[in-house]
Amino acid sequence: NDCAPDCFGIWGGDAIEDTCGVCDGDNECVSWTDLTAEGGDNLISLSWDTPDGSSNDRGNGSRCNAEVCLSIENVNSNAGTLDIYMINSEDVAGFEFYLLGMTITNVSGGTAAEYLSLVNYNEATGKILGASFSGGTIPSGEGVLTYVTFTDFQGDTICMEDAVFSDLNAGSLYVELGECYCPGGYDCAGECG
Repeated sequence: NDCAPDCFGIWGGDAIEDTCGVCDGDNECVSWTDLTAEGGDNLISLSWDTPDGSSNDRGNGSRCNAEVCLSIENVNSNAGTLDIYMINSEDVAGFEFYLLGMTITNVSGGTAAEYLSLVNYNEATGKILGASFSGGTIPSGEGVLTYVTFTDFQGDTICMEDAVFSDLNAGSLYVELGECYCPGGYDCAGECG
């Protein structure tokens, strides 16, 4: 990153302070003791507490500090396809959110179609909705929530907004939304393009 100096003061450098406060250190002062592994049906989920008290429950190293984390993945603007990826620490019985920046032409597949009774969308508003009328829930874990096809992408951004997820008792789940899709990437100030 050319926009900021690293901990040695080198612009564009990649040295960072470790949890012990040592620039480019190796965390020798850290004891990683709270590791939890859960599994079943050929799936193992690891979670752990770090020395700063935060947790990491995503197998790919990205942080998810909410009950539900959503991200836009595998965007192919020429083909008009993308995936909505979900990591959830709680079972999900229903959801709604808006996907803006293009016109949705279909939603299909993923864990939403596998576990819920209804998955639908509104082309005019960009709302995607999933619900269970039979008591089904998407079990905790991670994977593609739904596959989306779209048209009318103008090359700007595709963003998620106003996400509401609920458990089987209609209790609200805390949701964290990932960054908008930006075809040109983000600059140093976090601006698309």
